[in-house]
Amino acid sequence: MALEKKIIANALNDFTLEKFIEGELKKAGISTISIRRTPIATRITLTVRRPGVVVGKKGSSIKKLCDDISEKFGIDNPQIDVVEVSNQNLDAKIMAEKIGRYIEIKGNPKRIIRFALNDIMNAGARGAEILIGGKLVGKGGKARTLRARAGYMKKTGNYVKNVRIAKYSALTKGGIIGVTVKIVPPGVLFSDNLDLSSLEGEVVPKGSETIKEIAEEAKEEEKKIEGAVGEIAKKIEKEEKSEGAVKEIAEKVEEEKKKKEVEKIAKKLEENAEVEEVLGEVKKAEKLESAGKQTNKGKNKKVKKIKTKGAKA
Repeated sequence: MALEKKIIANALNDFTLEKFIEGELKKAGISTISIRRTPIATRITLTVRRPGVVVGKKGSSIKKLCDDISEKFGIDNPQIDVVEVSNQNLDAKIMAEKIGRYIEIKGNPKRIIRFALNDIMNAGARGAEILIGGKLVGKGGKARTLRARAGYMKKTGNYVKNVRIAKYSALTKGGIIGVTVKIVPPGVLFSDNLDLSSLEGEVVPKGSETIKEIAEEAKEEEKKIEGAVGEIAKKIEKEEKSEGAVKEIAEKVEEEKKKKEVEKIAKKLEENAEVEEVLGEVKKAEKLESAGKQTNKGKNKKVKKIKTKGAKA
């Protein structure tokens, strides 16, 4: 449990640190924040739209930010790296923040999202979608949503990971207006939108000239594989037959062993029966001997009685 508590505590610290940096550098236009902890120092990488705002004059603002982080979060030796966004119109977070700021200045929401969508598509994006929702008219108006999209957009499946998504909350007098921006960056290929017509007739490496030749080679390789599979199947059948013969021999050997054991047991039983018969005969003889002794004793008693009678007479 101690390890789990440490993991949760580190995640909460990182979250609060990111929120603190975003609050301190609102004007810089932050895109991403990555925090890496090392034994030597804690490295924080900021991808921003305006790196000059982060650095400041002669590095004054970045030094102040490092001092504040070390004091409030107890991080020793924080090192901040600043990276400028290569193309702002293809960054979903920057575009969502830009649209929200324009809405806060009381611009026309329809015009804002249309201009932003044109900027994204002109930057080379494969597709984009902008969605805003809230009280767009003012305090008395009802909440409604506006949507603008162009190009190719994937909303389900594993390819959604390639879509850049960002959200921003614009604070207006009528209430909060939510802004959601989705961008499909250039160079992303989807399985249901592939163009293979350009590959026909092209020269392909590995010694083949066209795609037809590759198909023929593939068929030949399939035939070779099928032949190899057939040979392997025959070998397996032979091995199975040999295994079956070995099993039969082993079963016969076991049966013979069992028969021999049964014969030994039968012999022992016969010997025990003979011994029992001999013991029975001996017991009978002993009984007969005891009975004869008793009869002799009776005769001797009778003879003694007769003698005593004759002496008295």
